[in-house]
Amino acid sequence: MLRLLRFKTAIVILVLGCNISAGQTSQAGSRKQLPSAEIVSEWTSLVDDLAAKDKFSGTILLARDNEVLLKKAFGLASRRFDVSNNVKTKFNLGSMNKMFTAVSVLQLVQQGKLSLDDRLSKYVDESWLPREITDKIQITHLLSHTSGLGSYFGDKFANTSREFVRELDDYKPMVADEKLAFEPGTRWQYSNTGMFILGVVIEKASGQSYFDFVREHVYKPAKMADSDCYDMDKPVKNLAIGYFKKDNERDWSNNLYRHVIRGGPAGGGFSTVDDLFNFSQALLKFELLDEEHTKMLVTPKPNSPGYGYGFEIEQTPAGVVVGHGGGFPGIHSKLEIYPDAGFTVIMLSNMDRTGSPVVNKIRRLITGNQGDGSDGADAADKKLTIALSQATRKSEQWHDIAYRLAFFLAYTGKHERYRELCNQTLADFSETTSLSLAERTVKMCLFSNVATTNLTSAGKIADRIYADVDKAGTFDWGGDVPFQPYLALAKGIAELRRGQYESAIKVLQTAKDFSQLDRHSACSRDSYLAIAHAKLGNKTKSAELLAKVEEIVDDFPPIHFERNPDWHDRVIVDMVRDEAQGLLKN
Repeated sequence: MLRLLRFKTAIVILVLGCNISAGQTSQAGSRKQLPSAEIVSEWTSLVDDLAAKDKFSGTILLARDNEVLLKKAFGLASRRFDVSNNVKTKFNLGSMNKMFTAVSVLQLVQQGKLSLDDRLSKYVDESWLPREITDKIQITHLLSHTSGLGSYFGDKFANTSREFVRELDDYKPMVADEKLAFEPGTRWQYSNTGMFILGVVIEKASGQSYFDFVREHVYKPAKMADSDCYDMDKPVKNLAIGYFKKDNERDWSNNLYRHVIRGGPAGGGFSTVDDLFNFSQALLKFELLDEEHTKMLVTPKPNSPGYGYGFEIEQTPAGVVVGHGGGFPGIHSKLEIYPDAGFTVIMLSNMDRTGSPVVNKIRRLITGNQGDGSDGADAADKKLTIALSQATRKSEQWHDIAYRLAFFLAYTGKHERYRELCNQTLADFSETTSLSLAERTVKMCLFSNVATTNLTSAGKIADRIYADVDKAGTFDWGGDVPFQPYLALAKGIAELRRGQYESAIKVLQTAKDFSQLDRHSACSRDSYLAIAHAKLGNKTKSAELLAKVEEIVDDFPPIHFERNPDWHDRVIVDMVRDEAQGLLKN
């Protein structure tokens, strides 16, 4: 227990000392926390209700220190055969495997078999990546998503039979064309390729296959008997199949032909809530790594303030939270460890789009952040304004804060400040080569009808980034999300604000296949389409589109600037939907 307490104290000090969010200070202990029994009761009630409405399927676990307070299963592991999930069911983890990869690398560092400063070229030959790239990348960059590499989930992966992609070497054709988005160590960009290539490093440094190393050095000592990267074309007992709904479809589809046939260093393995709890306990007790190297995992790194080595890091009113999540069509997973408060939260689901209310609820219960009857607007205005003043102008961090602040100002009626902020953003980012920054600039400046003064400059950006929409690929900050629908949405919004309603409809109708975890963008698209149809006098079509939006919006968390971390997504949907509804009433 002494080692556990020492770990908790060290992590809280490390994270608070790294200024995770500009102007943010610890609020641990400043809010009244509910008794454990009440937390269990409220969380169970919510998840029971969601499951009864077929809005959650999976397992949850809540523990305090080493005592499990709640463990329960919901929904179906197989919709085809009507087989229920149980607390021992294995679920796909998505990106949570990155934690196991990072632990494995740090074990080899601890053993002196590799160094965090080693160049990637020491372990990876040019059959993987050109030497001019691997000479620049250090192991520390790969662990912290600051390598400049992107994601191997591109066209080659999509067009390759999953049957032939099982071992790490099978991924070479998908990695070989990678380019650096920036000089390693200078920026943060989530990178599946970067974490995957660490698996190759592990094999070279250890002399074992990646899969054998993780089984022997992570799963075995952590007592994770039901965790592995299983071959999905072989029978595995008590394993959940993932299900998702395609855009504009009501029926469920399984994800067997979308995901990998076998997981690996970047994600796609399977585990259970019991195994993940055992993993968290082994980590906290320094049974996987010594104290020094465990702290390395969960300490923010330069240009990576919210990420350590394979672990996400966040400060909450209940203290620091460390862990990782995973998402893909038919997959939503989350491990959150609260070292200061003593809680461990695990949520595994074989449905996408549904896990966020479950995780958000338990976080509010643990942190005591139940609200004070207000929507947290005053605190949000102050926090965002201070953070923006402390951020470096023209930086990605500044843009990210401005993006959220813009939606806040528009929603709360502070239109003059909103327009000023948009003009400032346009002046700084009109020529940016980052597609994601350009697309977000267009969205924040044109999403609402209160900012027509920004139309000319923002419209030019929309035209520029849409010109090569067919070559857009995936997001330039990493991940496997196609960029095409988001660029089409930005262009469609610009056409709508220009009064080119027929053109707007044509473009917006091509904005399909948003990330399965992103229902907000699909709702926004349909709301913009409703506006365009209403402007053209087709109010019947407009009403049909809005009815579809209403069905989905009911599932979204309400706007609360403290309790709902995705409040800006809800702001966009609500404001655009209200604009469309106003046209129907006239």
